[in-house]
Amino acid sequence: MNPLVALLQFQIRLGRPEENFARAAEAAQQAAENGCQLLLLPELWSSGYDLPNRAAYAEENTRLLPRLHALAQQHQLWIAGSILTQRSGKFFNTLHCLSPDPLKASFTYDKLHPFPLMQEDVYLTPGAAPVLADLNWASAGCAVCYDLRFPELFRYYALSGANLFLLPAEWPQARVENWRTLIRARAIENQSFMLACNAVQQIGGERFGGFSAVIAPNGDVLAEADGSSETLLISELDFTFLADHRQQIPVFANRRADLFGS
Repeated sequence: MNPLVALLQFQIRLGRPEENFARAAEAAQQAAENGCQLLLLPELWSSGYDLPNRAAYAEENTRLLPRLHALAQQHQLWIAGSILTQRSGKFFNTLHCLSPDPLKASFTYDKLHPFPLMQEDVYLTPGAAPVLADLNWASAGCAVCYDLRFPELFRYYALSGANLFLLPAEWPQARVENWRTLIRARAIENQSFMLACNAVQQIGGERFGGFSAVIAPNGDVLAEADGSSETLLISELDFTFLADHRQQIPVFANRRADLFGS
């Protein structure tokens, strides 16, 4: 049976973690009722971009995260999305991929490329390494928003065995056509599914562009939200199609590693 996935595109309530958690909890229940195996939330879903107050949100997130993990186990689906975290006096934009199985590990990825236009380079520490999440039914390369502009990250994941990318984001409306182009490009280049979940509407001083989407390994748009509405986007992933597509167009076998490295 092909897995179903859900992406929650919503207007994050700036600085209101409990309201945002309630929206995530509602989406988790809806995703489970629809038979989904994974729910993806946007970037910084609990707080939005209020980085000067990062310490308070990181502290609040230490209480929200176990509650979100409990929802993953209750509804028997993976839940992924990024939040502000603090470790050893440093702050990170961290994607948590929470396992529905208490006996199976969850995964944590710190955003590798802080975004200067949102002052992430001022307030946050970049991550140290890529993370490949084993979901049992897929191998997922983790990325967050601005990471999308760095194709080498996604090629690294594909060469490491990824067949799926998880991409939570708060991508502004002003550059949303870049978003729509790049999520398809990363899927096509690496013959992998792309799950790209964006925030939407006005959040603080920025308007976010929506157009969350699930992209097939050949670039087909399997499901796409619009640029203004809150929605729970649901799509089916056909991994037999992925295998057939990779066999038909064998880019990994044909790439010139002798010229460009492994």
